[in-house]
Amino acid sequence: MRLSKKFAAIAITATAALTATAAFAAWNASGAGSGSATARSALGLTTVDASVSPDLAGLYPGGTAQLRLSVHNSNPYSVSVTNVVRDPAFTDATAITVDGGHSGCLPSNVTFSATGTLATPVTVGATSTAAIPLAGTVHMINDADNSCQGAIFTIAVQASGVSNAS
Repeated sequence: MRLSKKFAAIAITATAALTATAAFAAWNASGAGSGSATARSALGLTTVDASVSPDLAGLYPGGTAQLRLSVHNSNPYSVSVTNVVRDPAFTDATAITVDGGHSGCLPSNVTFSATGTLATPVTVGATSTAAIPLAGTVHMINDADNSCQGAIFTIAVQASGVSNAS
């Protein structure tokens, strides 16, 4: 019988030790690892229209006019357009074109003087288009050719900005 009591004592001790270990493991847990998220790449802004059209307030020799600029944002978030300049891919001589109906009018009859940073940034919504008024940025020289009457001048520009996600 002594063996049975010894066996019972060992069994009880082992059971108590296992129960304590299981209780300890049930309350304490830890682990390590990593997670990831991929940031999308921003899509470029595109100009839909960058022209000066002949209207009542349009260009005339010695006068200035507003550049009619529309910018499209293909991103899924808003963008604040903060800067508009002549597209650096063009020179001053090649950035301005004249519509085909006025072949006698040279682009050099007009200059573009965008200052760069906009006084007030313009927000373009996600996957939207917005107008950006650039008043007084297009100037016609004093002795512009007569063939420039009614011409539409298109100017290569570059718009830039920052995300405006909310």
